[in-house]
Amino acid sequence: MNKKRRVIFWSTAISDLLVGRGSVGGINVQLYLWAKTFNENGWDVYSFDLSDVFEKEGIHFIKDKDTQGLTMISYWPFAFRTLKKTAPDIVILRGGKNRNAYPIAVCCRMLGIKCVYMGGSDVDLDFDASSLSERINKYLFARGIKMIPYMVAQNSFQADRMQLFGKDKIVIIPNIWSDTICSEANKQFDPGYFIWVANTRPLKRPEWVIELARRNPLSRFVMIGGNSDNRVFAECQAADKELANLSFLGPKDFSEADSYFGRAKAFLCTSEFEGFPNTFLQAWCRSVPVLSTVNPNNLITDNNLGDVCLSPDDFDRQIKRYENDNEYVDCKIEAIKRYFSKGHSPSQAYDKLIKLTQ
Repeated sequence: MNKKRRVIFWSTAISDLLVGRGSVGGINVQLYLWAKTFNENGWDVYSFDLSDVFEKEGIHFIKDKDTQGLTMISYWPFAFRTLKKTAPDIVILRGGKNRNAYPIAVCCRMLGIKCVYMGGSDVDLDFDASSLSERINKYLFARGIKMIPYMVAQNSFQADRMQLFGKDKIVIIPNIWSDTICSEANKQFDPGYFIWVANTRPLKRPEWVIELARRNPLSRFVMIGGNSDNRVFAECQAADKELANLSFLGPKDFSEADSYFGRAKAFLCTSEFEGFPNTFLQAWCRSVPVLSTVNPNNLITDNNLGDVCLSPDDFDRQIKRYENDNEYVDCKIEAIKRYFSKGHSPSQAYDKLIKLTQ
């Protein structure tokens, strides 16, 4: 009988999602979907938890032993023992600025294990740093990236950055999605509002949405976001009290935040930069157009999935059009339905990743 293949997702992000620990971001959802896809294709799937050893939804969780607190010297034997004991065929890392990528990559090479790096945000491969500790972490992360042979980019920008490291085994795979994780539509608000979901960091520019609510008093705006910056979060709270047409709901867990997409007229992305936001997929899986400052792989413009808006004035013009031109919006909805049926299939993404590592 052939031994089942094994994969390790080297992160605690999946367990954080499954046990409801901390805020949920793109890395949590995407690694969970990838883990389930490998599991459905007959793999034994492993990942990490901060405090326990357990199995849930077919994923085996290894106790992390607070590895973030370990020194770099003590992390090497931890990584080596874990890989030796688990004996995976593939190790998958995602995201940036993780100094542990270096010992993991070295140990994988020593043990003949295939190692894959998945890009997250477009700034993950940006190595500018101000403090000494940041420079050390980014230096070690860069050393790890140089040793990892297989690269998965979310968009062409990330692929170009990876090529600067001399990489040639690169595949572009946008974020994947499954309808099985879509929540039922939240009935708190009547249909037709514009929704914004992000952490309240300055780079997400929630103040643009507040300005749009002021300019469009007859339109409804719903904002969801955790407190990542006290000043910005307080400004959102103040706007909620000031503007009758804006509801700032604060932090919500993934399932609850997801439920608000179902009754939206459009999703607003006002970020300075992104990789490939899960929020786009949460919108498109419900045929909701996206109005966005970022356009990964030119998908929005090439497939008519919404509109690119580079300033508050651009957003303002499009919001007025979405409120008054139903035929225009209906064309977007039909285009999204055609695109989404094939654009983010987990099975197709899995086939691309396996082909990359062969």
